[in-house]
Amino acid sequence: MKEEYEQTPDPRIKGAIVDIYTQLCGDAVLRNRLFQLGFLGQLLSLLEDPHGRNLALDSLVALTHHGGIEVRAEVAKATCEPLLRLLRDLPDDPHVPQLAIRVLAHTIAGAVSNEAKQQDPKLASTLPLASVAQAFVDALRRPNATGEMVTHVTTCLVELSEDIQLTKSMVELLVAGLRYNRWFDRTRCLSGLLIHVIPQAAFDLRTMDPTKVVQCIAGIAHAPACVRETMHAWGLQRTGSYRMVASNREFAAALGAGYASGGGMYEAGKKIAELIVGTENAFFDGFFPVKNPANAQMMLPGGGSSPSSSVQFWSDTLPICARAIREKQIASETHLADILELKFLLMRQRYPDAVDLAQRALRRNPDFAYPYYIMMLALDDEPALRAAKRGIQFLASRVGAFVRFGLSKG
Repeated sequence: MKEEYEQTPDPRIKGAIVDIYTQLCGDAVLRNRLFQLGFLGQLLSLLEDPHGRNLALDSLVALTHHGGIEVRAEVAKATCEPLLRLLRDLPDDPHVPQLAIRVLAHTIAGAVSNEAKQQDPKLASTLPLASVAQAFVDALRRPNATGEMVTHVTTCLVELSEDIQLTKSMVELLVAGLRYNRWFDRTRCLSGLLIHVIPQAAFDLRTMDPTKVVQCIAGIAHAPACVRETMHAWGLQRTGSYRMVASNREFAAALGAGYASGGGMYEAGKKIAELIVGTENAFFDGFFPVKNPANAQMMLPGGGSSPSSSVQFWSDTLPICARAIREKQIASETHLADILELKFLLMRQRYPDAVDLAQRALRRNPDFAYPYYIMMLALDDEPALRAAKRGIQFLASRVGAFVRFGLSKG
């Protein structure tokens, strides 16, 4: 058959031989053997013949659709330039653009996959990926573009988004893909947009200046009318900012009383635990002075007017308060110490320790929602979902609305 292919001038015979080989390629072992014997070269020669071009493209579609990483990589290296040339030379052909794009989408997706990069890290850099992506977008602007072409192009662009800089038209295509009928296709386009945008995004520290928050609440009378009316309609004391400021004031009062009593943190710990489960941001963390309501003097996290070596931030007081509660050895108050330590571990992003403590806390008190809330935040995927579903059953326990909302959202 190889000799006949090389000797015959009849394109029909050449096409029949290629078609036979294509059918054999359904078997992976035979496909790899045929590639070793030069089948890809026969396809490329037939691709240059106008009489056998569509048959060659059909064969490449079948090969790359079912072929493994090795086959797709070899086809990508051999056919990118010929197929790009066909897209440039025959943009209005009723069959060539659709078939060429299917082949390119299959091969490029395989060539830039993680598995292909592990086998050959330099492969992606040798391919004209940017030219392929631009040819995709240009082809979709033609009147003969089909829905199948759109699906292949958007899917391949997502795979390419880590290896090339997407142009404005490519980004717009992925944005348009968010309106696919199928959710899977929508999420694929969204992932491509995220890959494109995240490296350019600035990290949001999500911190706030406590003095600014206090000033905003104190100066609410000077806010725009639409803001004042909305806040008053909802209830000023129910707003998150007001509750945050009020909770921070109570937090400072509890610690101030504890420091004034000679450093006994038992009562302060019980009050702070109550604040933590009642308000998502129970206090402003950091190293800054606040007014001690007990004596109207400014105090730092350590209790005095000068820095303390053991207490650098306000959150450093949580383990101290928890220790004071545990030393009393009152069984009905153990959960309060758990709350303080869980909040501390979460703020320090010590997630494994937080999960371990939450599990121990639930063994002692299985109907308390707050440890489930901490586990939902500290875990990922299915374990986090299971913790949220379990915690929802115990929302009758004394927790703030933010815990109910967090578990329901999780």
